[in-house]
Amino acid sequence: MISSLCLIVFGWRAAPIDFVYTLPQSIKPIAMILMLIASLLFAAAKQRANIKRVIRHPQLTSVLVWSIAHLILNGDSRSLILFGGMCL
Repeated sequence: MISSLCLIVFGWRAAPIDFVYTLPQSIKPIAMILMLIASLLFAAAKQRANIKRVIRHPQLTSVLVWSIAHLILNGDSRSLILFGGMCL
């Protein structure tokens, strides 16, 4: 587990940086709200909550929302590959 995380970090840092897009700063609060939603969904996955009646897999949904928030904030090619891969 830890070795795979280290490989992800080392691979991300070794990749060349090519900026694909830059979104305006007014989008940043939307990404922060998405991060809050992702945190709440991640925490609700192990708790007895009514959210499980609406969302079948809250922890998996939180990873999806988390990666979308990072795609909004980071427009470089290496972040697109990393977080876009987590969206799939």
